Amino acid sequence: MKSWRRTSEVVVWLLVVSVVVGPVWLALRAPAVALVCLLVVVTTTALLFIRIKRLLLLSALGSVTVLVVLPSSAVAGLPFGSFYPAIAALALIAVGLVRGRALIRRPPYLWHLWAFFLVVTAATFAHSTPNPFSILIVPLGIGVYVVTFSMSRQDRAAWVIGITSLAVAETVLGLSEVVLGLPPLLGAEFTTSPVNPFMDGGRAQGTLGHPLVLAFLQLVALGLLFASRSGIRGLIVATLLLGGLATTGSASGVVVGLATTLLWFLNRRTSAGTILAVLTTAIVTIVVANAGVVQDIVAAELNPQNVGHRMNSILAVENLIFQRPVAESLFGGGFGAAGPLYASGVLVNDGFYAIDNQFVTFLAQSGLVGASLVIGAFIAITIRTPRVFMPGWLGLLFMGASFDFMAWYVTAALTFSYAAFAMTARREPTPAEKEFRPVSPPRIAARSTVVRMPQPHSSLSG
Repeated sequence: MKSWRRTSEVVVWLLVVSVVVGPVWLALRAPAVALVCLLVVVTTTALLFIRIKRLLLLSALGSVTVLVVLPSSAVAGLPFGSFYPAIAALALIAVGLVRGRALIRRPPYLWHLWAFFLVVTAATFAHSTPNPFSILIVPLGIGVYVVTFSMSRQDRAAWVIGITSLAVAETVLGLSEVVLGLPPLLGAEFTTSPVNPFMDGGRAQGTLGHPLVLAFLQLVALGLLFASRSGIRGLIVATLLLGGLATTGSASGVVVGLATTLLWFLNRRTSAGTILAVLTTAIVTIVVANAGVVQDIVAAELNPQNVGHRMNSILAVENLIFQRPVAESLFGGGFGAAGPLYASGVLVNDGFYAIDNQFVTFLAQSGLVGASLVIGAFIAITIRTPRVFMPGWLGLLFMGASFDFMAWYVTAALTFSYAAFAMTARREPTPAEKEFRPVSPPRIAARSTVVRMPQPHSSLSG
């Protein structure tokens, strides 16, 4: 009892010291950031005394909330810079793990993920200068994975509401940026590719610092909504999230969002759902084609720069296996592998120094051994994912073909939390199973009454 209290107190005081460095400057120059840091301190302290039943929920949801509302660029100029979100999220997860250790369960494939982390970390120290920012991403994601997997059924229902609320709030912020022309509430404005192929006004990013990160959050919430079967209200929120994907200007996000919706309709395995999916697809296709959106998506996704860059990343797989030293081919070059690989020509230098394919990035960073561990874990998770969660999970994996989701704290945490949430959910019966419910035989009383039947005469006299 005393050990966890001491550990929790140390964690909290380290957090307090880290977030209040330069309090006067912080309050004067960045009041919004100061408010977020204060809320983190209050929440972390409250977790030391809160009821155990809600501890894991607040630990996981609090860490994800910090990563969503506090982008690294908003605190880049402070002491410790971009480490503030990671420190705060890790503190919340640590308190949940220590205080709620009696409720913690080991999720599947945990050792595969830790083995991948050890491989890529060892490769980082061997081949490049270690960057703590990158090294903290995997442990934070694994921490959220463990806590989310250990939540109760009531906590899981609240988790869906919390993640969906975050996505809706960020979508509203994104709409205000694109429609009203307002600057981002927190963080630096994204200017690398500001053109939105779907609407005028630029690309929305909310408080997440990047349009693709916002699109990823919206896809996670979309998958959770479809899996929870929340009725007409859920469909209204899902429509808002689909519209929010367009504000991000991410053609990949829009395509994955529409594909997830279509797969959800087909996944219902009802004649009405299939007919509705076909009719909806036909109507949307006609409307979108007449509006010229299809041409915009094709132009955005199939322009020479995007296609050429992503194809170069895929074609580099052979080079990553056969044109590196044996040790590096097996164990990778660590988190800083991309720069040297572009410089040496193993990755094709097309002027954009990001691999933009998470699975190729796994191979570059951790080699054949590490990539086999983590991709094998993802395949096994896919096999164990219930049918209702499959559209959302496949959507996240498909986003990995054009986005390095393990390069961001929040997207790594969201990926692992969705996987844990899906594997702990109870399998929903199909409509056929609901219609056919075998009737259980009546229970037989423990003590039965013996009825004495009249015995026939053994002989007749007359």
